[in-house]
Formats: sequence, C-alpha cells, structure tokens
Amino acid sequence: MTEEIYNESVETTAFDAVVVSCEKSGREGLFTVELDRTAFFPEQGGQYADRGTLTGEDGRAAKVADVQIRDGIILHLTAKPFRTGEKVHGAVEWADRYDKMQQHTAEHIVSGIVCSALGCSNVGFALGPDHTHMDYDAPMTREQVREAERRANEAVWKNLPVQISWPDAEELSRLSYRSKKELEGAVRIVTIPGVDVCACCAPHVKRTGEIGLIRIVSAEKYKGGVRMVMLAGQRALAYDTGMLDALNETARSLSVKPEQVPGSVEKLRAEDAKLRYDLRGLRQKLLEIRIAETAGEENPVLFEPGLDRNQMQHAVDGMMQGRSGFCGIFSGSDEEGYLFVIGSVGHDCRPVAAALRRELGGKGGGRDSMIQGSVNVPESAIRTWFSKLAESDAEA
Repeated sequence: MTEEIYNESVETTAFDAVVVSCEKSGREGLFTVELDRTAFFPEQGGQYADRGTLTGEDGRAAKVADVQIRDGIILHLTAKPFRTGEKVHGAVEWADRYDKMQQHTAEHIVSGIVCSALGCSNVGFALGPDHTHMDYDAPMTREQVREAERRANEAVWKNLPVQISWPDAEELSRLSYRSKKELEGAVRIVTIPGVDVCACCAPHVKRTGEIGLIRIVSAEKYKGGVRMVMLAGQRALAYDTGMLDALNETARSLSVKPEQVPGSVEKLRAEDAKLRYDLRGLRQKLLEIRIAETAGEENPVLFEPGLDRNQMQHAVDGMMQGRSGFCGIFSGSDEEGYLFVIGSVGHDCRPVAAALRRELGGKGGGRDSMIQGSVNVPESAIRTWFSKLAESDAEA
C-alpha cells in the first residue's frame, strides 16, 4: 500500500520517496513507477490526477503524465524510467491541485444543498480540467437551480470549516452520509457543517471561504433528472469576467447600457425577421420577372441567390408550363456551391441527375418530372453543362 501524503496534508506538494518498481506501461513511451509514498492524488472518485514531476538521482526531471491507483498501490506514469531503490523527489503542481480542491469542495456544497432540498441523489460526478458536471436523479426548475446556487454561495461566504474524519465502524453505522456506492473498511468522511456529509477520498480546501465563488453555468435534462455544469473559484471568476466583457462589448456595439442588451437584441430579432420577410417577397417578385424574361426559350436556366427549395420548385413548375425542354434553377455561389432544381414535362429527368452526378460531382435525385440536389462547381461550368443538355434536347 502506497503511503498517501495528501491524506495527511493537502498543502504538501514536495516530497522524497523511494522507487519500489518501474516497468514499461501499456502506453507507448511511458513507464509505470511505483513509489513507497507519494503526494500525487491519483485519478479516482470522478477527479483527474494531479500534475507535476519526478526527479531522479541523476537530476533529470520527468513529467508525471498520469497517476492511477490499483488495490491501494499508486502508479505514476512518466516518460523516463527510474531504477528500483532509487531516491526521487516529487513535486505536485500546486495551482492545479488548488483549483481542483476549489471545484471538488464546491461540488460537495452544491450537491449537499440540492440533494437535501429535493430528496434526490447525486448519481454522477466528473471533475475535468475545464468544468465540473454533476448528475442528479430528480428534475429541477430554473428557479430551483438559481436557489441552489444562491445557497451554495451563502455557504462560501460563511467560511465554514471543511472537516475530514475517519470514523470507526460503530460511528459510521450511526452516521447519515452521502455516497454513490456501498463502502467497506475505512471510510473518509468530508463534513461541511449544516451543508453536507459525504464519503470522499479527494483533497479539499480547509474552509469554504477559499472557494470564493460558485457559478452554475447550465442545468439540462438528463436521464430523467438533471445534469448540472458548475465552475468554482478561479474558474468561476474567469467565466464571469469573460461574460461581463462580452456583455459590455455587445452593449457598446448596440449603443445601449448593458442592462438594455436583452431588449435591444429582441428588437433587432424582430427587425431582422421583418427584413427577411420583405427580402423574400422582393426576391420572389424578381424571380417572376426573370422567369418572364425566358419566354421563348425551350431550355431556360436561371441563377438566382437566396432561394429556398420551395421557391425553386414552385418556379420550375411555372417554367415547365408550355415547354417540353429542360427548365433549371440554381441558387448559391461559386464559393459555397449551388442548390438546383431541374424539371421537364417532355423528358425523364432521372438520367439527367445521373449525368450531373457523373460529370459535375453533384448530389441528388428525384422523380421523372423533377430532380433536385446540390453541386459544387463554378457557374460557368454549370452553364456549359446545361448548354450541352439543351443541345441534346434540340437534337432529340
């Protein structure tokens, strides 16, 4: 069993140890190093491993790529091998450790409050390098989420002690605590008075005030309950700063005060919808004019930007009246490609779709009287291809 220094002191980040064993790992270029003692917290309990370095007697340092625990033995993965019996110096990256301590303690606060208020269980937890997510087996309203966040921050401001204990079997049997699974043997209990009592193996801050701020950034339906994404401490501050900067920049661009941004955005959305409606009407009128200009053409083809498939299909239906040749409309640009609709009352269009796929790399198909799809070639290439189609119709 590896001596777990982080259980004795979470602030201890520098330590000396002896290499018990070193073997090639299953990961290419990495070695599995077992020490007699370590301050590195391994990946467990939903939390990723500590970062840092191991330095051997030759003075060369190796980054610790990962730390795993197997049956009480903690294994360090490094790119450098170490000799069995060699003395090494370990250094845990404190900024990363402290960040995780803030996140994990904040999770205890939020989960303690949510589970107590809703009578539910925390059935999932993952602390990653970017955010923490928690899964609960009960749904929550937006108001309940914000109330949980408010109460969680109140617990932070009270600067409550975060107590670590190892109760004996008798004490444990009388204790009501949260746990995602049945536990046997010694159980480490983390208690935040009046907020949470939970079985947990991870390092935590000593007092809740060290967290500073808790921010719940989202809460979505998940497997009949809710998945909550949370940021705490430095992560929460960075998030709020980014959101505030974005809000102020948006306010400046709209020439309004920050609190007026939602109303201004809603007004712009309404104006945009009206402009889109008006533009669609104008494009429809222009399309009708362009169709009228094709009178007398047996195989007309039009290139018009901004049309949807319904408009294109309706236009081709109109163009086909009184013509036996091929009628086509393409909408798009050389940069983004073109949508197309081609129809005919005098010919089967399905071979045309096959030819378009074969000769221009187009996609699509349809029925005998009308085909549709997309093609990503320049307008000039399409016009040349359609001219050949018209010539084949004239010859027929």
